Amino acid sequence: MASNNVVLITGANRGIGRQMAASLLLRPATTVIATVRDPAHELSKSLSDLPASEGSKIIVSVFDAKKGPDALLAALADAGIQHLNLVISNAGNSDAFRSVLETDPSALRDDFEVNAVGPFRLFQGCWPLLSKAETGSDKKFVLITSSVGSIAGMEEESFPGSRTAQARRRPTGSPRRLARSWRARGCKSASFTLGKWHFRTVCEHDTMKYN
Repeated sequence: MASNNVVLITGANRGIGRQMAASLLLRPATTVIATVRDPAHELSKSLSDLPASEGSKIIVSVFDAKKGPDALLAALADAGIQHLNLVISNAGNSDAFRSVLETDPSALRDDFEVNAVGPFRLFQGCWPLLSKAETGSDKKFVLITSSVGSIAGMEEESFPGSRTAQARRRPTGSPRRLARSWRARGCKSASFTLGKWHFRTVCEHDTMKYN
């Protein structure tokens, strides 16, 4: 296990997370830990069918960003995972794109718990495994964020997203702070906004019907 590159991706059952898992599995000697909220869902089950390169494999594990990574870390220990080289915090949540007046504060709090607090919990929980990566190898923590949370991009967005914007805005600068604070420990951190994707939750909103 020590010679393998071990990558953990949250929210890997669909969309961006799934594609990253599929791409990384095609690299040799790579263990991909793909986390899902519902392991019984057909998309979660089908992760095990993704093609893998020689010496590579996928481990599907349960992770709920609202509850923190304790159960996930216990499952990784049971699976014999002793280190992590890369953690990709991709899991996010927002089931509505509404204006400020239509937004339920409790729903905003739920989104904040997943999208803003979740990555902090994930880094804190995964650091012991990241710190055990082989000497000389990079330790990386990557946050997948959204342009909806961008202050500079507010004028470019054409749909209401009060909940998502507030919740996504908080973690966007976190990797930059992590990069400065943990550079001496060999940890690299970055955030990526991958543009406008046809997310299921976005496409279902009346103002965002795609052809």
